[in-house]
Amino acid sequence: MAPSQAPLRITELPRWVKEHREVRASEWTQSTVRSKANCAACHAGAERGYYED
Repeated sequence: MAPSQAPLRITELPRWVKEHREVRASEWTQSTVRSKANCAACHAGAERGYYED
């Protein structure tokens, strides 16, 4: 992806969209998650850069 085509949000990157396509819409609105930007809600190692399921 060219820098000029890069989205403003990580949640709009093709890889992110592909990896999260099976997450139901209702999961994003749970009180423990609240946002697609809250990576640590689902990925325990997010603060260290680990995003495995």
